[in-house]
Amino acid sequence: MHKNSTHLVKGDQSHKLEKSHVHEAELSIGVGATETQMKAPLCANLGQDTSLATMLSLFMPDVKLDSQAIKLQYNEGEGGCFPLHIDSDPTVDTRVVTAIFYLNPSWQPHNGGLLQLYRWPFPPVSIEPLHGRLVLFPSQRMIHRVTPYNIQGPHGEGQGRCCFTIWMSQSPRARRGKGTSSRPQPLSALQPKTSPEEDPEAAIQFLMTPQIRPHAAKMALSAEWLESLQQSHLPGPALDAVVQKHEAEVGVIRKVLDRYEGLVRQLTQDPDSARRYLEWF
Repeated sequence: MHKNSTHLVKGDQSHKLEKSHVHEAELSIGVGATETQMKAPLCANLGQDTSLATMLSLFMPDVKLDSQAIKLQYNEGEGGCFPLHIDSDPTVDTRVVTAIFYLNPSWQPHNGGLLQLYRWPFPPVSIEPLHGRLVLFPSQRMIHRVTPYNIQGPHGEGQGRCCFTIWMSQSPRARRGKGTSSRPQPLSALQPKTSPEEDPEAAIQFLMTPQIRPHAAKMALSAEWLESLQQSHLPGPALDAVVQKHEAEVGVIRKVLDRYEGLVRQLTQDPDSARRYLEWF
């Protein structure tokens, strides 16, 4: 296994910022996948089993899942966690569904390591990593994190937090076959001609569009987002660069969505008016 890392891209350069105490192994593609398959044939068989993707495609006719990738993750404790993030960007990534299967027979609430799903503007949902539990969510639209995990119990006992993640993808060809496009619309085509005060419903619908909602959520959750970044990585210049990038992104979002900032705060406190406009797939 190798350390899980946040990938930092600036211009034509890419750097990795390791997460504290979190390790992973590729089971289908990527560095070390072949070696893992040879040493763990059951994992290799799992990578070839497309039953879950097939059933999801049957039950969600607007989604055609035609490939998958699998990764095993191990959290050794000592506060290891994941920051707020979205798994996939539809403009550059074909992942559509994330499935996480937990392997933690001795997990106890004091260990932490909860998966938190942020359905902004609704409050986050906390999910315990119970042994045998399978969690599915949309890769391209669900903000999520893992809270700090601590291996030690009150009497010194405890084990690491284990799971494997399956990312199921929809190829561009399958997407075109459904009559959809990953090409984002310009902001001018989405933004209402009226102000939020003149037409609150139009403003809410705009903020809930899949292209805008992640940015509005990042603005609303900026302080919590920053805290999760600081919890997930060791102090140093690389973390400082990530923090600066986050603060710069939030600054741009505030500038672009300036006229909607009051409505964003209102929706965070009272989200029910946005329910009808939410789309997950």
